[in-house]
Amino acid sequence: MDNDIITFELATHYLPKIALAIESYHNNIQEAQEAHHPLVHLQAFSSLIDLLKIIEKPELKSRFLKEMLRLEHQLSKDINPNNKELFAKLYLHIHQLSHIAGRFANELYQDPFLQSVLQAIPAQGTENTLLPQIKFWLSVDENIRQENLQNWLNQLALLHETVSIYLGILRNSARFENIVLMTHFYQKPIPPKTQCHLISLSLDRNLALIPKMQIGQHGLSIRFCEASILPCQRQEQTPIRLGITQL
Repeated sequence: MDNDIITFELATHYLPKIALAIESYHNNIQEAQEAHHPLVHLQAFSSLIDLLKIIEKPELKSRFLKEMLRLEHQLSKDINPNNKELFAKLYLHIHQLSHIAGRFANELYQDPFLQSVLQAIPAQGTENTLLPQIKFWLSVDENIRQENLQNWLNQLALLHETVSIYLGILRNSARFENIVLMTHFYQKPIPPKTQCHLISLSLDRNLALIPKMQIGQHGLSIRFCEASILPCQRQEQTPIRLGITQL
């Protein structure tokens, strides 16, 4: 994809929202694996804890499995060429998920260090508090921190593959159209949330526009505000593209 193109995504219900959050947290951890600065590792560790909070309930794996079975049935009726490879991965992954008991990354919940951190975090979170366990971890050699991050990522491999296949199918199934703005505003009726899974908006960074997407009674509405940190370089020939995934 063109580096000048930014894609904003809006999930319409629970599972796509959770998948996007998991993807973001996983990317933070993965990128920090090669980093050296403690602050980068702190951000990655915070992402790991947030991720563990999301996946701690066993039913999440069941929900992904159920949805993947539905997608397999839906896609088998008419396999889109863009989804052909993902469909094959989907079939194999369903078989794998069906034969694994328990929750995602169950080994991480047996890790004494991670358990001590999870138990020390109050229900309201500790965004502004550096726990003694975390402070100690940040003081150890950076190579040890990198090794820890790699080990934790290995335990998250099944979860990462599940989310990658699921979001890959949603993104590849989106139907895009060019849209025209009226005074920085756009509105469009959309299918019911049960049919509409993901809304994607692609635009050129040089347009210097930041979208706010909302779903209301009358469908999808998008308001654009200008990014004051970037001089506006309007390129009328560059379209804004809206994609809606219906499966």
